[in-house]
Amino acid sequence: MNGSCDACTTPGCRTVLASGQEGAGPIAVDPTYVYWGNTETVNRIPIGGGAVEELASGQDDVAGIAVDANNVYWISAGNNAVLQRSLTGGPPVTLAAGQSPRGIAVAAGSVFWTNFTGTVMKVPIGGGASSEVATGEAEPGSIATNGTWVCWTSGDTVSKVAATAGAPILLASGEVSLAGIAMNANQVYWSRSDASGLGALLSIPIAGGTPTQVASGQDGPSAIALDPANVYWLDYLGESVMEAAISGGASTTLATGQKGPFGIAVDAQNIYWTDNVSETVLQMKKK
Repeated sequence: MNGSCDACTTPGCRTVLASGQEGAGPIAVDPTYVYWGNTETVNRIPIGGGAVEELASGQDDVAGIAVDANNVYWISAGNNAVLQRSLTGGPPVTLAAGQSPRGIAVAAGSVFWTNFTGTVMKVPIGGGASSEVATGEAEPGSIATNGTWVCWTSGDTVSKVAATAGAPILLASGEVSLAGIAMNANQVYWSRSDASGLGALLSIPIAGGTPTQVASGQDGPSAIALDPANVYWLDYLGESVMEAAISGGASTTLATGQKGPFGIAVDAQNIYWTDNVSETVLQMKKK
């Protein structure tokens, strides 16, 4: 089903952009559309609401998604593949097969992804030979980029590598229950998804240093998104959407009653997230 947010212009207003989205999971946004993955499909809908457009089917567990000016990229975990499709149409293109992919990011002409089996990989946009960025990782998971650096979580560590070339560099260790990751030009942010109020969000300068706590007392924080002023995250066990200043301070609850919050994205005006229990894609006007 489709939604419309034409009348939703008040800050804090929440709209269901799409419903009936089985397994609604990872989400991304560009200036025109919101993109997300379902159990079997990759989809998009105009930011202003309208018809849901199916971009790819038969994907068997879309576990990660990213978009740039030309293509949408995703992980088909069940098919062990990394794929892309032009935003203007055409069939999906398999960039890499025989993988164990979990997270995906795009930067500097390459698609990066993490493999659960212990590697971080990249392949040129449009296809070509894939190559290892890092090996011997402990079940690497979430991955993010700011266009210059690529960062990821692995076991109890957070690492980085230059998007163009180079060796991986350890940024932080001793972190438990790592979940989401996001970054801007200067900082890397990640979530520790400890339950029972022990979860937290932390950050560290991309140049290195000591991690600092951005938010604490969370019940299972997971996916993260950033804008220039704030960090936004999903508190899975707390069934909520949260916000705090990127420099830290008091956390603000933006939405409650989210039974299965999974993916989150932001643009200049809105916050978007998926709920894989209510099978919805939601939008909220920023306050």
